[in-house]
Amino acid sequence: MQLATPLQAHIDEVLSDLRGSDMAELAALGAWDAGKALVACLGASALAWAMLQNGRAAALTGVCPNPDGSGAPWLVGTNAVNAAPLGFMRASRKAVAAYKGIFPKLVNYVEAGQWQNVRYVQALGFTLGPELRIGRGNFYKFYME
Repeated sequence: MQLATPLQAHIDEVLSDLRGSDMAELAALGAWDAGKALVACLGASALAWAMLQNGRAAALTGVCPNPDGSGAPWLVGTNAVNAAPLGFMRASRKAVAAYKGIFPKLVNYVEAGQWQNVRYVQALGFTLGPELRIGRGNFYKFYME
């Protein structure tokens, strides 16, 4: 997988095949329109990429600034990330390293019931905090310093 500047076509590709776990997480946060949520995240990001697999967007990722000076990494993916797990992890590690170059601390939340997403942030080296209620779901805070 390669990292590229996200284009509207990439947004459309991701939205057409959004993973169920990402749809559920967005819904738990109250974001019923995934397209609007994704455009907002991209617009607020200090750095963002499309993860391309065979020329198509498999995921979109970025990092938004938090008021405390930390960065909030985010990612939404398609079912294609499951087809290329090693490439997905390599691209994800490159993205996290770049985010750490901008923000000394990375902090965000992952829905506790989405075990693949929880394992993903742990595999990237994030530490999980205690479970807490946010919006309509239970989430773990994840962070890296």
